[in-house]
Amino acid sequence: MADEEVFDQELAGGNEALMDPERAKERVRIAQERDGDFINQLGGVDFSAARARLMSGRQDDDNDPNRACLKGNPLDRAGVMSRHDFLIEKARKEALEAKAMAEERLRDPKTRTEELVRRAQEKADQDKLTAIREAEERASRMEEKNKKRKLAEEAKSAGQKTKKSARLSFDEDAEDSDDDA
Repeated sequence: MADEEVFDQELAGGNEALMDPERAKERVRIAQERDGDFINQLGGVDFSAARARLMSGRQDDDNDPNRACLKGNPLDRAGVMSRHDFLIEKARKEALEAKAMAEERLRDPKTRTEELVRRAQEKADQDKLTAIREAEERASRMEEKNKKRKLAEEAKSAGQKTKKSARLSFDEDAEDSDDDA
């Protein structure tokens, strides 16, 4: 009787058997009814195919250098990411999620037309900003050009002649032919 109680207590979970022995005994009885004799229930199952697979062993998979477990960078840290890598991955995932949400939102015709109007307005604003920037650049280039032209005029009016620095080779031949004549 004492051995049976110890066995029942182990099956019942120890403390429950001490606190409420009747409930623990009932739980053990229900478990035995449900499971019964598991090994005897397997008597009709044929394990010959599983036994044959176990006896044959592995099929040269161990010698293959291109196994999935051997591929990859050995410096990878088994999925552990640095903070920088995590932030990059997070930004990539958020971008994909935002794109998917935008596509989902654009399926509604009303939202699609609103989005097209908004995009047209943004493009018009950007075109205005570009035109202003190009006008400023053009004005600055014109000022530079005018400054250079005024400097050149001042140099001419001061009596300084600008000397041509490039000479063509056939000019010498022309001078020689003039001397001969």
